[in-house]
Amino acid sequence: HTRSLCDWSSDVCSSDLDPAAARVDLARRLGALSRTRAGATPAAALIFTCAGRGKALFGATDVDARALRARCSAPTAGMQSAFELAPWDGVARAHLYTAVSAIFHRPS
Repeated sequence: HTRSLCDWSSDVCSSDLDPAAARVDLARRLGALSRTRAGATPAAALIFTCAGRGKALFGATDVDARALRARCSAPTAGMQSAFELAPWDGVARAHLYTAVSAIFHRPS
């Protein structure tokens, strides 16, 4: 999680990395994801994380992947990357220091 000073209309962005806020945000978002599946059985999950979200940020490796696996018993695959693509304000954008996940469900 970062406290961003970004103006998306400019080419410059500055952020402060906050490991504690990143852990809280990860737990909150995975909790919301768990609630929205409303009893549907997870079939598979994907997670793509910024390489910077490892030991340098959290002091431990695989924090995002372990958190996702704790909430989802389905087979999980993913990778680390230099950036992640995800929507922001309705537009696909490149993000840094993020984790992007998807859980695919079987119909309930």
